[in-house]
Amino acid sequence: MNHYDVLGVRPTASTQEIDLAYRARRTQYHPDKYPQADEATVRWATQQMQRVNEAYAVLSNAETRERYDASQVEQEPPRSGAAREPRHSAAARAAAPAPAPTPPQVSLNDLLQRRLRGATFTRIYLTPYIPPKKLAGAGSSFVLGEGNDKVLVLIDATVFGGGKDGLALTEEGIHFKELGSSAERRFWEDVREVEVRGTKVLVNGSAIVDCNFCEKRELSQVFAVVREFLLARHAAQSSPEKTAEMMRRAQQSDTPWTNPVVCQEIFSIARQRVLELSDLMAPMESELGEEVLNREELAEFFTTAGAAIQDPGKAQRAFQFLVDTGSLCELAIECFEEEQPPSDRDALNGRLREPQAVRNLRQIVRGLVEGSDQNHRSTQARQFFQR
Repeated sequence: MNHYDVLGVRPTASTQEIDLAYRARRTQYHPDKYPQADEATVRWATQQMQRVNEAYAVLSNAETRERYDASQVEQEPPRSGAAREPRHSAAARAAAPAPAPTPPQVSLNDLLQRRLRGATFTRIYLTPYIPPKKLAGAGSSFVLGEGNDKVLVLIDATVFGGGKDGLALTEEGIHFKELGSSAERRFWEDVREVEVRGTKVLVNGSAIVDCNFCEKRELSQVFAVVREFLLARHAAQSSPEKTAEMMRRAQQSDTPWTNPVVCQEIFSIARQRVLELSDLMAPMESELGEEVLNREELAEFFTTAGAAIQDPGKAQRAFQFLVDTGSLCELAIECFEEEQPPSDRDALNGRLREPQAVRNLRQIVRGLVEGSDQNHRSTQARQFFQR
């Protein structure tokens, strides 16, 4: 069945028709519509939803739609008078199972070379420019089972630069070791998310190593590529038949809210930041004897935003508000965990007509930042007048 049939529109359908058809099909097939259904029904609905998403991804973009239309013309069956395939042969071919699609290969090294070519770092080394002594030190200390020649990125977290503590990235996973700890490894298939908070690297929400001799900006730059790699792996493995255009949109698009994979990642990250902030604020709220963070309001916001990012007409604003929410929480978490007040305060600038939950969160974070500034000034004053 072709993409037009999946959405139930004419090959000459306008963009508006395609948008409307997509919304209708999404409502019809979304697995959340079958909360009480058996496993087979949910599986069927999920497969239908994947087809609908794939069709919409192709037909909603002028360039990919034009290429798809051209490919359909080339595949049209022969007209009357042309040679036809025997009916029994066609039936046998139709009954045969289709070969499983091969997932596109996603290379971390390719992404690193494309994104970081020409970049210079202080304690971060990219292949093929990793100093041999540091590579040997890491290989003897914490690169487990793959060999030094597999290391794509080496982050040296040692005091004197020996390379025996830190973090290494390969195509298979992430290797790490902190001073006084045992070496460990995480395979990429076991990694849901990687993030940088200050100089700490977190995997699946847990800190694995503190690269405190590295620049925060440099760490963020490298792990932005790692997150892109994880996103590409997820897209390739969950839907092998996704087109190259879909991958491009996931990785490079100026309109990321049009990609459901990217939207879901941002939703998950923002939600995780809110949960972390909630945990950090709980002791302070206990001392005050009142709740500062309106958790019911935030929970309702995420319910609404989770539905909105699946609606092409609402996805952009929902995506932006989720990014704002995550950024605000990052800023607040930095106030709790860093000794210095945060320097990057762009998240404090609000948008017009933002949800009440985001506006209230912004007020709370603004208060935390002001408190952090005041504490820092008080500390400086005490140090100045110490005798």
